[in-house]
This record gives sequence, structure tokens and C-alpha cells, in this order.
Amino acid sequence: MTLQPDRYELLTFDCYGTLIDWETGLADALDRVARAHGIEAEREHLLALFAQAEHPIQSG
Repeated sequence: MTLQPDRYELLTFDCYGTLIDWETGLADALDRVARAHGIEAEREHLLALFAQAEHPIQSG
């Protein structure tokens, strides 16, 4: 199979988690919010709580 670039108008690349370190930024943001409310929690726990809430929210 030969690639024919002129057949395409647009190419996209999924770089989420590969080029972008979303987990550190998310954990930092969750930590700031938690601390602002007097809550101290491990990073892994905050990310796990976020993961539990993420799917239902995105599913509508």
C-alpha cells in the first residue's frame, strides 16, 4: 500500500499522554482544590477519584 498524501485534506495525531503530560497538571490542580477545602490526599487517590467521576460526566 502506497501512501497518497494528496488524497487527504486533514491528518490528526493523538498525542494525549504521549506528548502532553496531562496527569501531572491534573493532579496539581486537584491538589490545589482539595487543599483549598482543607483536604489533604495522596496524588494517586485524587486521580482515582477523578477517574471515577470522569466517565459519568463525559457520558452525559
